This record gives sequence, C-alpha cells and structure tokens, in this order.
Amino acid sequence: MRGRSPAQGLACLLAQPAALRDSIAQALQQRAIKGTVLLAEEGINLFLAGPATDIHDFLAWLKQDTRFADLQTKESWSGAQPFRKLLVKVKPEIIRMNHPAIQPAAGRAPAVHAATLKRWLDTGHDDTGRPVVMLDTRNDFEVDVGTFKNTIDW
Repeated sequence: MRGRSPAQGLACLLAQPAALRDSIAQALQQRAIKGTVLLAEEGINLFLAGPATDIHDFLAWLKQDTRFADLQTKESWSGAQPFRKLLVKVKPEIIRMNHPAIQPAAGRAPAVHAATLKRWLDTGHDDTGRPVVMLDTRNDFEVDVGTFKNTIDW
C-alpha cells in the first residue's frame, strides 16, 4: 500500500526532551498532522499520522534541534487518517511507573545482545545467577491475540 496511501503513521521514543510543548504543537498545527505527542523528563513519545510530505517536513523541522538529529522512526501506512485530533501533552512520566525507586530519566540499563537474553530467559537467570523474567506490558487486546512463553502479564 506504500505510495498509494493518504496517511503515513509515525512512532518513536526520544531521550532528553526539553519544554517543547508549544513549539511542537505549533509545528504540527501548521501541517495536516494529527495524533499524540507525550513529553516528560524521560523523553518524548510520538504517535502521529498525516500526509507523507507533512510527516517528512515535521521530522526535518524536529531534527534541526541537535538533540533529535539522530532520530530513528518507524513508519507505517494507513488508508485514512487514524487519529481524530492532535494532542501535545506534558506528563510526569511517559510510561507510568508510579514508584519513586523507578527513575527512567536517570538512565537506562545496559543493552543485552539477543542471544544473551534468550540464554538468560531459557535458564531463568543471568550470568551472575540473578533471576531474569520477561514482563509483557501490552494491553489486554494484544495479550488476547497471543502471549509469549514464560512471560508475566503486567
């Protein structure tokens, strides 16, 4: 359907956002883009759709900010605009943990190679013997479609 679709989807997660709400909202309102932008200390979460030219123009505008110059996005295509409105919102947390000991803005855990993660999940522990589990944080609909072996539905 690529190339024939009137609406292109966009989703990404960025680290280190500033107070960008007004400038992002204005940049999106100048284009035929709808969807949701969530801003918090740990990053920015974008789920946007609109004509491909407007999406690409917005990304070019956003990447002028050096913090977003290396932005990687995932694109999808839809037969129609999937969003009814535009929302740009500042939140205390993008992914609500609601726990003072969990501080995503403080940094992230080191990346784990896929083969290492598989070995840890298969054995139930990491190389130092600490227990390892996989949390499935998808919504109920997604879990109803299918589950992953040995995961905990969160």
